[in-house]
Parts: sequence; C-alpha cells; structure tokens
Amino acid sequence: MKIFSSLAVAYLFLIFFCHLSFAGEQNTITIAIPVSESTLIKSDPYFVYLKRAYKAVDIPVKFIVLPGERSFKMLKKGRVSGSYPRFKVLSDASPILINTPNFEIPHSIYAFSSLPFETDSDIQSLLINNNQKIGTVRGTRILEPIIKDFNLRVFNHVDHLVGAFQAGNITIILEREEVVSRYFSSFKNLHRSNQPIVSGLATQILHINHKELNEKLSDYFRRNPIY
Repeated sequence: MKIFSSLAVAYLFLIFFCHLSFAGEQNTITIAIPVSESTLIKSDPYFVYLKRAYKAVDIPVKFIVLPGERSFKMLKKGRVSGSYPRFKVLSDASPILINTPNFEIPHSIYAFSSLPFETDSDIQSLLINNNQKIGTVRGTRILEPIIKDFNLRVFNHVDHLVGAFQAGNITIILEREEVVSRYFSSFKNLHRSNQPIVSGLATQILHINHKELNEKLSDYFRRNPIY
C-alpha cells in the first residue's frame, strides 16, 4: 500500500511538473529574426532595446532565426508571435498584424555594386538601361513588387546573397547598409547608391492575438524612447 501511495505521489508530481513546463512554454513569445541574436546584438542597437523591453514587461521571449518569407507566412498563421525587423507598412495593410507604436526606426534599402553608380535616381533609371543581375533577401515584401520586371534573384539568407555577389552570380545587392556593413571586410570595392531604393519605418510586427502585449511594449517605449 505504501509503495502504491509513493508511486501515486510521484505520478501526480510528474503531471504537475509537466503542466507547469507546458504552461511556461505556451506563455513564451516567439519572435522571428533574420540572423542570430548574437549578430543582432553586435550590429543592431534597436534589437537590444527590444530585448530590454520584453524583460522590463516581464514577458518571456524566444528569438528564432527564420528566413524572411517563411517567417512572414508563419506570422500570418499565428505560428510565431512576431517578426523583427519589418517594414511598418506591412502591418498597416493587414487586419491580422499589428506594429509596436513608439518603436519605429528609419529603414532604408540601398543598391550596392562593385562599380560606382552613374545615377542616383529611382530604381528604374538606375537599372533599366543595364543588364544587371540583382540580388536581395527573400521576404521583405517591399522590394519584390518594385523590381519584379528586372532580373531579380532572391536568397533565403544574407550569407547566400553575399556569397553569390562574391562569386559574380549577381552584380547588385539590394539591402540595408547596416546589414551589408557586417561584410565590408569581405569586399575590396563596394559602392552604395546615394539614394535609397526604398525607405520607410521598421518595427516589430506582432500577430493581433498579442494585442495586450503590444500595448505593454508600446507603453514601455513611450516612457523609454529609443532616440
């Protein structure tokens, strides 16, 4: 009888422990990011602010590395809680996505080439008269419609994009300067267009299921401005 009682207690304890673990996992927010946390911590001060905000509002968060296109699809289905960084306009155009107010960052994508650009106007005058092979990272959801008529190659990760450029498979990179700067030591000559291809505000985008969390984060950034 004592053996049965001990087994019953152990079994109940195991169920209770599993329940707590599952509940903790369920309450963890998952945010998709394009590269590792350590890389963003070194190169993106706004990411550090975001991590600090989650800690301040006492919400456990897990940052997971996902390609841009896949993370956006998962976000719309609610399979991840959010995605960072994303152009704010993507949430403005969606009834199921919300951005984080007071956490909005100027965001520009430029053209980069091994040769100087002769013109710095819009994308068409920059590229239309040249047989350029253009590369960018898949899933920005901003660049693709603009340059769909050009010879565009898309890559799942910025490492693949840079590798293709170094191999001569593409002649122009479309990306943020903050991202390309991580690879400056790999290039002998790299020229940036003076004018961006596209500009806007970047932010964290969350699924609408996390509206209450978003309000807490927005209030935190209101009281602790990022700049």
